[in-house]
Amino acid sequence: MTIPQSITPTTSNNWLEKLGHSVTAKAIFAFIIVLPLHSLIMTILLAQLKLPFGLVRGIAAWKEVLLGLTFGIAMLALVWRYLHYQPLRLIWVDWVALAWVALVIVYFGLQDDVLNARPNLIGKVYGARDWLLYTMPYFIGRLLPFSQKQIKRILQSIFGVGLFTCIVAILEYFFVPIEWHVRLGVPIYFRDFLNTYVLEWLYNLPSNYWIEATPTTVLRRAVSVYLSGQGFALPFLVVIPVTVHLFCCKPTLARSAAAVIVFAGLALNLTRMTIIAGFLEALLVILIHRKWKLMLAVIIGASIGLGMGMAVSPKIRSFVTRSISGQETSIGTRGTQWVEGMGDLAQYPLGHGLGFSGQVGYRTSKVVVDGQGQEAGYLKLTGDLGLPGLVLFIAWFIGILSTAFAVIRRPKISDQDLDNPRDLAIVVFTIALGFLLNNVAAPPDQSPFVIYLFPWLAGCLMAWQHQFKV
Repeated sequence: MTIPQSITPTTSNNWLEKLGHSVTAKAIFAFIIVLPLHSLIMTILLAQLKLPFGLVRGIAAWKEVLLGLTFGIAMLALVWRYLHYQPLRLIWVDWVALAWVALVIVYFGLQDDVLNARPNLIGKVYGARDWLLYTMPYFIGRLLPFSQKQIKRILQSIFGVGLFTCIVAILEYFFVPIEWHVRLGVPIYFRDFLNTYVLEWLYNLPSNYWIEATPTTVLRRAVSVYLSGQGFALPFLVVIPVTVHLFCCKPTLARSAAAVIVFAGLALNLTRMTIIAGFLEALLVILIHRKWKLMLAVIIGASIGLGMGMAVSPKIRSFVTRSISGQETSIGTRGTQWVEGMGDLAQYPLGHGLGFSGQVGYRTSKVVVDGQGQEAGYLKLTGDLGLPGLVLFIAWFIGILSTAFAVIRRPKISDQDLDNPRDLAIVVFTIALGFLLNNVAAPPDQSPFVIYLFPWLAGCLMAWQHQFKV
């Protein structure tokens, strides 16, 4: 059932909630537009304008500052509601999120020897930030949900940004020499500023600029404005569902061409797990919309594209065959990481504490060269928060998926584009499944675009479904 306009969140008489809705709307559009450009802007500030590292670090914290400001306003709106006898009706998923916050606080305060931890204080701070990025945007969306009109604009903005980055990726891949990335200053940003691993024998660029084609050769990956292979790949977990959903709602020639460009950008990125996850996300959205001919067209188109790529390029043919046969180096490395990670979890079921795993573990304490969890998101979780974190993680996703599925099952009563929460539910449901699948390999929460936007949209869906009785 469509929500009557009289009970939509933005019609509240509470001036603080009105202010909150205005600020949150501006904040999420800032995230959608600026987050893809973040690395490019920081690189220009460092390498071209040669600003001091300390100043650039302060500028780079804009996203955390904006999120914190928005979260603070959401908390003030919550206090206002309680003071005026309008308490928020908590659901069990909210309690899971609160337990997640409490777990992070407890782990931050525990002594290192309790968890056999080795990260330093900076690592713990960055580790706490990583896990709170699930809950802070969630509660903002939960407390100050967007109206239907705003949700429509948000999804269209995500689609527009995704299309723009893919156009840039195609132009960059075919027309921008790799040396230009070096002249821009990419090695300075990743090696010196972020303290991440670069390949000295490949222009000192990040290792995820490349992917192994044969034991002795590599393929270049499209990085677009993200200046990172993984950085460009992971946002597709959000962009693909939105793109396909908007096309299914209104299949025009322009949207069809845009979808082709988006999938071409993903293909040029050459990230196996995200390509698989994105393809399955697209099929799932089409399945929900029951567009059977479109599903067949997507499967045939993907098959033709893969076949043409293998026929034209021996490197792509080798890359595909080695990936399928499991001979590619990173596939074997990931399998080893999973075995070691499961053994580590059995030995340390409470994990090692905040900042042990993933990019934070590598950048701040160099606990392990590969950074446990950089290539396996679930190991990043268990390395930091152990079994308690894994249980809360799974419970939170179950709550989001079950709520989204319940909304999806309600039939549409109008053919208008994005006319009810069912449309938001389709996007959230699909992103959540793609997130869980991709988390077997690279953790999607390494992408600010994903981790700032997805929990926020999930929180909005929870608000519509439970707070406003849709």
